Amino acid sequence: VYGTWSFRQTDAGIRARYFSQQGRFYTLDPTVRRRVTFAQLNLAESGYPSQASATTAMDLILCRNVMIYFTPAVTRAVADRLYAALHDGGWLLVGHAEPSQEVFA
Repeated sequence: VYGTWSFRQTDAGIRARYFSQQGRFYTLDPTVRRRVTFAQLNLAESGYPSQASATTAMDLILCRNVMIYFTPAVTRAVADRLYAALHDGGWLLVGHAEPSQEVFA
């Protein structure tokens, strides 16, 4: 569920196509929601990418304000595993606060 503020820089056409307004809030269209999987994963552990955890061939990984808590070595290992979990042409999006430009450049 998203408020109006969440769409302050979003084209109205995108909002109309992918979201439904319910009062003051917007919800993501069910056809999009069915194509997205949300899951918990311990990034510091080495059990991914793996078919068993459905962490392979991902189109998009969002990772924000997580690796700031890791040591440089763990950050590098996590970044390597996240990159390996992506589908060819997939995207890894990290927040601006992530600790190392060298890892994500």
